[in-house]
Amino acid sequence: MRKRTLTILVFLILVTVAGTAIVYPMLPERIATHWNATGTPDGFSSRIWGAWLMPLLLAALIGLFAVLPRIDPLKKNYPAFQGMYDIFVIAIVAFMVFVQGLTIAFNLGYAVPFSAAMLVGISLLFIVIGRLLPGLKPNWFMGIRTPWTLSSETVWEKTHAIGGKLFVVAGVASFLGAFLSGAWPIYVMLGTLLPASLGMVVYSYVAYRSENHQETDRDA
Repeated sequence: MRKRTLTILVFLILVTVAGTAIVYPMLPERIATHWNATGTPDGFSSRIWGAWLMPLLLAALIGLFAVLPRIDPLKKNYPAFQGMYDIFVIAIVAFMVFVQGLTIAFNLGYAVPFSAAMLVGISLLFIVIGRLLPGLKPNWFMGIRTPWTLSSETVWEKTHAIGGKLFVVAGVASFLGAFLSGAWPIYVMLGTLLPASLGMVVYSYVAYRSENHQETDRDA
């Protein structure tokens, strides 16, 4: 992880910790921590856990992202996509900071459309990931990792080229669906993301089989 990236991550977690500490005395003793598809709270926690669990997770996640490239069996590939890896890490952490902000604002009594806001954030994350996928090199922790993409660099590249486009489409569709009423935003998101994810698994298998058939034909 590059020094500039680490600086950004430390800044994000410090902002989260400082903001949480400032508003902590104003939070209720019982904090909403989960919402259903229509934006109604259906899960609660104590104030201390509801307020501080996310900052703790952020710190652990940043540490994990810093370690992963060092323990990956394919760590030799990371220099080729280090910039994309760093953008991915920043995007994930920024999304979690966004979720913390929504949670705090809601529990302070602000009229936050939690489900719609969450779906907007998730949609933007899909788009960012979709843009990054085509540039990734084989690794064990990031990207479309199936037995077939990890067994062939050609299959990896083909799958990620198509997968990137599908994730962008899913992100745009989910973003537009976030402004629908009721539970429709969730249906739109799942109706685009799940087929895209399943399609990439199937495609990687088909591409791998096709590659092996071509090699068999050449050997014959």
